[in-house]
Amino acid sequence: MTSLDHPRLSGLARNPAAPQDVLIRLAGHKAGRHGMSLRRGRLEDAVVEALLTYGDDHTAVGLHGDRISPERRRRIAGHPDPAIRDAYADFVRDMVDRKVPIGIGDLEEAYGLPRTTLVRAPSPSLRAAVARAWHDRPLAIQLDLLADPEPQVRAAATEHARPGVPPEWSERCLADPAVRVNVARYVPLTPKQFARLMRLIRLMRSEDEEIRQAVAVNLICRQRWSPNCWTPRTRSYGSRPRGVATWTPKPGTACTPSWKPNARTETSRPRSP
Repeated sequence: MTSLDHPRLSGLARNPAAPQDVLIRLAGHKAGRHGMSLRRGRLEDAVVEALLTYGDDHTAVGLHGDRISPERRRRIAGHPDPAIRDAYADFVRDMVDRKVPIGIGDLEEAYGLPRTTLVRAPSPSLRAAVARAWHDRPLAIQLDLLADPEPQVRAAATEHARPGVPPEWSERCLADPAVRVNVARYVPLTPKQFARLMRLIRLMRSEDEEIRQAVAVNLICRQRWSPNCWTPRTRSYGSRPRGVATWTPKPGTACTPSWKPNARTETSRPRSP
């Protein structure tokens, strides 16, 4: 986003063709520093030094990882001002406390620990942040997260269909208020599970709309119905049948969705003689 106070300076600082001496001069202006925070690629050491000289802890938040050289990272790690030294780590911790998704690499860099250690951290907020960010985690880690005593951690572990929920955990997760809505969006539902969720919708008041939408995503919006699991029923309107009004699961089958988004399924309307 361009600085509205001085858009030209901000835009010039983002220009990949801007020479080093221009960037150093721009580091002395707030709009220039703002533009450089959005600049892609690694910053030269001289530019980083200028940013540290003229900037503050907000500027230092963007000076981390591959954006700067290892020498500049060591320079910031040993900076006498703790606000500069800990700017990036404090920013990441604040995002974790606010439950804002942040990359797993950023978490490892800010906390100085591998993901396999962070996922077992004492802080529930940190465990939940790792669950949101570590998408290719092993099954053993996922099972630990699903069994976590904190509801926010279990909810974070089930936000996405991958790595998902093992079939043997479906019943337990659908019965857990912390993850029921998340899981109902993507797990294959047996007719018994579907009927139980429908009863739950009728009984509950606070979450009924969320569960209704989750089941709708699962059964309609994601993929095409498996023909082996569901049978269409045609409802009559007057003397002429029109379209498929309901879908009922065949006994003993799982409701495996296979409909593409926004697809519609209709029976052919008979032509008038």
